[in-house]
Amino acid sequence: MSPDELKELIKKYGISQQFLAELAQCSQAQVSRLLKSGAKRKNQKYELIENYITNQAANEPSLSGEIHPVIKSALIRVWDGTDGQARKIAQVINSLKGFCD
Repeated sequence: MSPDELKELIKKYGISQQFLAELAQCSQAQVSRLLKSGAKRKNQKYELIENYITNQAANEPSLSGEIHPVIKSALIRVWDGTDGQARKIAQVINSLKGFCD
């Protein structure tokens, strides 16, 4: 997939470069560079992002539309706005994946 096609899908699904950086375990600046250089410098991180966008993002309800108001309200009540607490909340949410299946 070309970098332009990838950027178009990232925009379509409303995915942030920061989210992709956490997914690929790199910095947001590195994601930006990967999306600029694209196929010229494809590496594992580019392929991981590309695979996520093409195989998973389209099927995730939170990326194909609005966040459910109940979930949004709960996050607003508990999150203090810091990155540290955001990571902790994400950890708790991610731990529920098997529970909700």
